[in-house]
Parts: sequence; structure tokens; C-alpha cells
Amino acid sequence: MENLDIYFEKGLDFLPTLALALIFLIVGWRVISWIGRALGRFMDQRQMDEAVRPFLVSLFTILIKILLIVSVAEMVGIKTASFIAILAAAGFAIGMALQGSLGNFAAGVMILFFKPFRINDIIEVAGMKGKVTSIQIFNTILLTPKNETVIIPNSTAIGDKIINFSTAGNTRVDVYTHMPYDEDFSKVQEIIMEIVNGHTKILKTPAASVDIESYDSHNVQIGVFAFCKPEDYWTVFYDLTNAIKPALGKHDIKVAYREGMELGTIAPS
Repeated sequence: MENLDIYFEKGLDFLPTLALALIFLIVGWRVISWIGRALGRFMDQRQMDEAVRPFLVSLFTILIKILLIVSVAEMVGIKTASFIAILAAAGFAIGMALQGSLGNFAAGVMILFFKPFRINDIIEVAGMKGKVTSIQIFNTILLTPKNETVIIPNSTAIGDKIINFSTAGNTRVDVYTHMPYDEDFSKVQEIIMEIVNGHTKILKTPAASVDIESYDSHNVQIGVFAFCKPEDYWTVFYDLTNAIKPALGKHDIKVAYREGMELGTIAPS
């Protein structure tokens, strides 16, 4: 009976600590849930990918809840040092095994937060150019002009030079041609500008231009610079490339290459 009385007294002494720990657990749990919802709204305002948003919120809340439970256990006198050591060792082992994946995950989080590119942007990264179709936890997916799907690890994307053609809302198309020295540049310029001005996908602002790019021993190199929407780049590039030579040929203007070879003109149809 005496031992029972001792245990009862110790139990009574322990009740305030237990009650405080339970209150701390309940209030902390609700606060963490509220923070998780606030984090979700913040990610929604940042237009973060819907597939990644729940994962990050869940990861954050689970980690904080684990810390809360460990803290409550400490409050009631449970020794958690060994548990924490085991958890840390397991985390280290898993981290070493998934080193590359964790690097891609961290890079994916950086991409989603800092937004060097977004879905539907036209970018060039890791030597590949295409439209961003998906930003996943570990990879970024591009669709190239050849309709090839390219999967780029996020750590490669974030660690390499990124060229985003969509940031400014337009991109410049550069097309080059040549003319002999004995041709009139102003006439050539007028003919090419007529092609440019007639193309529906070439923007009026910024204005296009046709300029002399350089001189060599055989001919004059001419640059055609026109702006379009990023998604129209290849259409405009090939349309201009294919239209310039026939248009010059119809006006009896010869086209010369760097080797000095002159091509025959194309008779008007």
C-alpha cells in the first residue's frame, strides 16, 4: 500500500506537467495546420505548380509536427536523445542514397520559387531549346520544335545558363543573305522589307530592319532582323529564309555566297 501511495502522489505531481504538454500539443498542432494553409495560399499567389504545392505543404507540416511531438515528449520526461540520433542516422543514410534526387528536388523548389522560367515559356537550357510543358519535382520537361520531349534534371537546369525567350514577350529572328558589290543595297533593302512588312506574324513593334552586316572579298552580307512572338520564331525564320531568294530573283538581283559563286536568278512566274 505504501508503494501505491507513493505512485499516486507522483501521479498527482505529474498531472500539471501532463496537462501542460497536452495543451501545448493541441495548440501547436492547430497552429501548424494554420501555418500550412497560409503557406498553401502563399504558393497559390506565387502560381506554383498545382502538382508540387500539396507535396511541399505536406512535407513542411509533417516535419514541424515531428518536432512538436519530440518537444512534447521532452516535456513529459521521455528521453528522446536516442530516438533523435537514430532518426538523424537514418536521414543521413537516406540522403546519401538519394543524393542526386535530393539535389534535383532542391533545384526544383528554387525554380518554382524564383521562376527563371514558367510553363509555356520558350527557353534554351543544357543545349536544348523548346517550350516548357511541365516543371516537376525532379525534372523540367521541354517540347522541342521537332516535337521531341526532353527531360532535363532540375539540378542541371538551375546550374546551367538559361536563356528565356518569353520574358520580354518577343524575340528577334536573324536571317542572313548576300548580294554582290555591284547591286544597289537600297533596292535590296526595299524588296526584303516588303516581305517583312507583309508577314502577319512579324511584329510592328519593335520595328524590323534590314542592314549591312559585313563585307568580304566577294560580296556584302545583309542581316534581316525581325521580331515576333517566341512561339512563332521558327515559322518566321523559315518563311523569311524561303522568301528572300525568290523575291530577289524576280527583280534580277543575283545572290552571291562567300566563295564568290553567283547563283542564277529565278524567272518571274
